[in-house]
Amino acid sequence: MADVKISQLPQASLPLTGAEVFPVVQNGVTVQAPIRSIGSTANIAALRAATPVSGIVTNVEGYYSTNDGGGGVFYGVSGVAPGTYVDNGGTIILPSNGDGSTAWLRAIDAIISARMFGAISDTNIDSTIFIQKALDVALSLKLSLLLDGKFKITASLILNRRVTTTSDIFVIFAEGTGNGLYVDTSITMFDSTLPFGGINPVSEFITFRGVHFQGIEANANTYVLNKKFLRMRFENCNFRGIKCLTSDTYVQTYYFDSCNIREWGNGIFFDSTGGAYDFSVSTCVVEAARGGFVRLTDVNNIRLISGVRFNDNLIEGIPNGSAIALGGTRGCTIIGNYFEYVGGANIPVINLDLNTIIHIGVLISGNFCQNPDTVDWWMIKWGRCQTAESSNNYCNARLHDNSTIYLASGSPTVSSIGDYSLLQFVASTYLWKIPRGNILCNTVAYPLQNITQAGGVFPIAAETYSIFKLTTSVAVGNSCSFPTGGVLGQRISIQFVNNTGVIINNWTFTGSWVVSWTALAIGKYRSIDFYYDGASWRALSITDVG
Repeated sequence: MADVKISQLPQASLPLTGAEVFPVVQNGVTVQAPIRSIGSTANIAALRAATPVSGIVTNVEGYYSTNDGGGGVFYGVSGVAPGTYVDNGGTIILPSNGDGSTAWLRAIDAIISARMFGAISDTNIDSTIFIQKALDVALSLKLSLLLDGKFKITASLILNRRVTTTSDIFVIFAEGTGNGLYVDTSITMFDSTLPFGGINPVSEFITFRGVHFQGIEANANTYVLNKKFLRMRFENCNFRGIKCLTSDTYVQTYYFDSCNIREWGNGIFFDSTGGAYDFSVSTCVVEAARGGFVRLTDVNNIRLISGVRFNDNLIEGIPNGSAIALGGTRGCTIIGNYFEYVGGANIPVINLDLNTIIHIGVLISGNFCQNPDTVDWWMIKWGRCQTAESSNNYCNARLHDNSTIYLASGSPTVSSIGDYSLLQFVASTYLWKIPRGNILCNTVAYPLQNITQAGGVFPIAAETYSIFKLTTSVAVGNSCSFPTGGVLGQRISIQFVNNTGVIINNWTFTGSWVVSWTALAIGKYRSIDFYYDGASWRALSITDVG
């Protein structure tokens, strides 16, 4: 007889006589078998030595020893055909040399636990076989699996949930600090034996809740999952010394909520180079590793990265990899994250320059970034973009690396609204810096112009450039020409750099400008954004930095 939940057993014949504790099912028929207890049994080995008889109940004190978590209530069944019952080591126990016509059945209802099947909470003892048995029974009964200890495994656990055949969620959970799965070799914790053609994932709808995944940082090829899975959720899980996944095919519907992720060593924690759909990381703490956190792209420039969210996370201490690296997104939000000491020279915190597919619908907003002010160490590297926005981000050093932005013909590109940083832009930019409340509509690219001179008139060529960096070595006699080639609605940004060693008290603006100048301190620079109303260039915002 197959395992079933107690709540799924058929009703007993009525009226009950009062002599039974619960009905016993034999061959699908409920009988009023009188129930009597034979007291307690020391362990499962002792239970196997006892003869099951219908109507007998016993309390097993532990799987191996008293109170080791593997005990429980068992009731005997007998008088059925040989082969009816098969020993699974946890919920169905046959007597020694039994033929399956009698068995001890565990009273279970809500969950299956690893200790029910003999798993031992000791990271030095291999519990792979026992956890696999528990996993198989939990799947067959559609019950959650409890990892009620710290269990070592030495081979992949097989987890088959065939795609499109089920819509319910299978839950693997743990309670208590550190309870979960531990490995000390380079293996993948979960695999599937379902037929796999190498492209489409085959196993789905699994949630891990409160599970601790522990590997050894030096083992670079230790992972939680392989590419055969989709529709996976991790809630309040801990990853330490282990990466989640690497895949050369697409991934779909992966959620990380309130997880602690650290010390995964070299390589990327979550790496998909075959496309991604519906991916979310929220309220996680990510830190202390030597490789990047998430990379989602398609190296063949075919699949998109659609519907991705990175919101309200802390990501720090990843000096040799990007926190987020994306190629060809459609609908992407990176909002409210705290980045500290992430990336390095030519390794941006957020890298959007992975392939030639144009990003559409990107919002990077309200993030904090604390990194050293090092040449070529940028918070955001923009790739091919249109309809993308950076807004209200704070970066103590370098914010936008726009050197590789590609502007699609006839389409807007990236707007920067309310951002703050020590150094906003790199040369050859297609990025507009505009004030809050305005919409970027211009499709013409205007790069940055650096002008360094000892005072005099600084020419402003608005038909060619949109960002001007004016550096002077004298404190008097500085002026800006009236911009040439301006068009109604155009915006420009001028940065005034004080390299004189004294205060610059005055700067002259020739022609029709609407701007007020105040003293610019030694070593400071001032950024002023202007808007052309058809007659005058009007200051919209003034920011002093340094």
